[in-house]
Amino acid sequence: MRTGKTIPIGIYLILTVFSYAVVAVAAPSDPVSRAIQAKMETLRLSGKLSIAGSAILSRTYLLNFYEKRQYQRAWAKHENIAQLLGAIKDIYADGLAPRDYHYTELNVYQQQLKSHPNQDPHAMAEFDILLTDSIMLLFYSLFFGRVDPETINPYMNLVRTIDDRDPLELIQEAIDSDSLNKVIDNYKPNHTFYRVLKNALTEYRAIKDFGGWPKIPEGERLMKGMRDSRIPLIRQRLQLTSDLRNNELSSTLFDEELERALIRFQIRHYIEPDGILDRNTLQVLNEPVQARIDQIRANLERIRWVHHGVPRNFVIVDIAGYFVHYGRNRRFIWSTRAQVGKPFRQTPVFKSEIRTIVLNPTWTVPPGVFRINILPEVKKDPTYLEKLSLKIYSAKNDIIDADKIDWSKYPRHKFPYTIRQGPGPTNPLGEIKFVIPNPFYIYLHDTPEQDEFESPWRALSAGCIRIENPLKLAELVLDDRKHWSIERLQEYISSGRTNLIHLPDPQTILLLYLTVWIDAQKEAVFFREDVYRRDAKILEELNGVFKIRKRPLVLNPIL
Repeated sequence: MRTGKTIPIGIYLILTVFSYAVVAVAAPSDPVSRAIQAKMETLRLSGKLSIAGSAILSRTYLLNFYEKRQYQRAWAKHENIAQLLGAIKDIYADGLAPRDYHYTELNVYQQQLKSHPNQDPHAMAEFDILLTDSIMLLFYSLFFGRVDPETINPYMNLVRTIDDRDPLELIQEAIDSDSLNKVIDNYKPNHTFYRVLKNALTEYRAIKDFGGWPKIPEGERLMKGMRDSRIPLIRQRLQLTSDLRNNELSSTLFDEELERALIRFQIRHYIEPDGILDRNTLQVLNEPVQARIDQIRANLERIRWVHHGVPRNFVIVDIAGYFVHYGRNRRFIWSTRAQVGKPFRQTPVFKSEIRTIVLNPTWTVPPGVFRINILPEVKKDPTYLEKLSLKIYSAKNDIIDADKIDWSKYPRHKFPYTIRQGPGPTNPLGEIKFVIPNPFYIYLHDTPEQDEFESPWRALSAGCIRIENPLKLAELVLDDRKHWSIERLQEYISSGRTNLIHLPDPQTILLLYLTVWIDAQKEAVFFREDVYRRDAKILEELNGVFKIRKRPLVLNPIL
């Protein structure tokens, strides 16, 4: 990709206005082109345009597009018009709404033009503009995501730009292509994960259209061998989501087959797979089907945010699933369990690089941990730091005696010292740390708290990611077994000295929050607890008014 400096927006606007002023001198002779030019002038002067009550959103890009064409109609191929309308209708399967892409208005115009071939040139111009705006919005949604991730969290650095092509050339090539369907499909994420979620969305919507699943009444705890009048409802519920494959639904016996089906359901919903219908399992069974539909839609959007920006080799921290995955050639080849931030110390979503690996790391107490955990304890017990082998350092790296600090001044004033723990068995970073530059003081590291990996609910840290098999991850990202095998790494660790390994090729790492996952066979979907309650905001934006992000879409805004 090319890099370059963005021209100040003020200069860009002056140049843009000037270019339109020059072009406006020579009006096109074709009546449809004149009508398009008139609409573009309205858009240029007022900054907004509405056609058939539907707001035009691509604005500056639309102006540039038609200026380059000297306001000539763009949509000459009837087959591509039909394919665009079909693609907009089908976008529903991706969890998006056809209404956001002028679907109703475009169909009305198409029917009018079919019925009256000698239609008013203004109607023909409006149809052309709507088609162009719709394909721009469609490509925007598929390439960047329908929702701007910065509206969810302004510190989420997943925003990408187009920096190697003129997007208007891409739009023109798509309109002129022999198969617009093929072009649109190429913009959609082509990973199996996305396709499985799309299939699941279709299936769960079909369940909803069929009337949803039955609500199972509360009652006593059920397990294999028991009989209960609610069991036919349980069978029906599990059959609808393919957890139970037996068509015999009337039996009131909790048999072995039903137990296996319930275990399958529990595994897919991250519940203790004991095959027992207790209150927790019943509650999850009774979640409305719409809640699952919404969950899938939110995660399809999350995939659209990052898919086009993932390199061939990468590390993914699966926050909601409590796992770290290593991908090579865009395929997961290794995974390990992880512990992530507690709900009140959430692990953030961001993209970075693993640039350095530290063996026998020291631990510098982060500001939040100092303020919330350390400071209250030190005020109660001045020897608290010493008990944890923590030392206080000045800006010149001199050791400061805790007794010489007036702790009552903090946190009202900024703490001027650094608190650090040296390598050792009680160091919370364990034997190895992966440095990933970010503003949140977040990194991956080993931990002495190995027993906590056995817990199915691992939102346990202060925000950093504790990983179960860090030496294997180090071997994978270093990708040099001759010099950096697990055994060699362990030799360095055994020395007790702190060592820094700088990666010659920094490794991309993505911290993602996905509340839906798929199984190893790439067939079934797994629904996770939205432990940080982040799905709702994405759904609110998906269901709300379409907004193009404010940040430029291209590296150089002069097209």
